[in-house]
Amino acid sequence: MNLNKNQWHVKFYFWCADVFDAYFESYSNRQRSNLCSYVRTIFVWMPMIIALQLTFCAFAFYVLFYFPATHFGGTVTGKFYGVVIAAVAAVLLVAKAKEWLDNEWQRRLHEQMMTTTDKSVTQKVQPTEAEQTPKKEGGPGFIEVVWTYLVASKRKICPIIEFSNMQKEAV
Repeated sequence: MNLNKNQWHVKFYFWCADVFDAYFESYSNRQRSNLCSYVRTIFVWMPMIIALQLTFCAFAFYVLFYFPATHFGGTVTGKFYGVVIAAVAAVLLVAKAKEWLDNEWQRRLHEQMMTTTDKSVTQKVQPTEAEQTPKKEGGPGFIEVVWTYLVASKRKICPIIEFSNMQKEAV
């Protein structure tokens, strides 16, 4: 089975595989896989990793905010977190201001360079009809892939899938 790398479910699989690889310190093949691994990564392993991350975030919220506020009082905890939030906000504000100033400087420099160049070079080229027509993606759709997985799991086989950059011909 060939799947197009430009389809949304393949891009989602690659994203899931990246998260899975980072979480378990492994490496996923980007050229081929098997259908069972493809579907399990999307429907089993990724939801489990997300649930574990949400559990960790909920526990961190409890430890950092709820527990101190209920056991040490809201005013002491509020003052501490107020100072921390103000410091973080100040650092973020300075970083954003620096980024804005750098972008403004780059924009003005670009405008100055554009005014000194020849106007004929900066004219916009109109796209042709072929470039304006959106290209359709090739390969089976998501529902067809899931259906193939269900049929393959019933037969107790897992077909090999290859990822390619194929394009479907425009009809």
